[in-house]
Amino acid sequence: MNHFEAADMIATEIPEVRKEIAAVMTRKNPFQLITIFTRHTRKMIDQHNMSMIDKCMKLMDRLYYKGDQLVRTAIENIFVYRLGSMVATCDTAERRNIMASIPGNLYSVYVRQFYRSGI
Repeated sequence: MNHFEAADMIATEIPEVRKEIAAVMTRKNPFQLITIFTRHTRKMIDQHNMSMIDKCMKLMDRLYYKGDQLVRTAIENIFVYRLGSMVATCDTAERRNIMASIPGNLYSVYVRQFYRSGI
């Protein structure tokens, strides 16, 4: 799946970001696409909307699993990189719930990146 197909999938499942996605797709930049989706996920975390957080995590996992190398790189460098800071403001129980909602493939990428950083 290329970034155009990914943009279509995100816009279909998360209509709230459709206008933003349409604006950046003229630039053909998957990094901007994933940034928009990451901001939306962060907003859902700030609003404590667990059902939407779960939906976002599952969608991001599907994008990672089905995406081409450019989409995967964008997800790793933007979404996975920011995931720790997105949940840092949550209380312990909520952080556990959010981390538990991350599907296996995406969680594996997160763990690999976390250990690679040497923290």
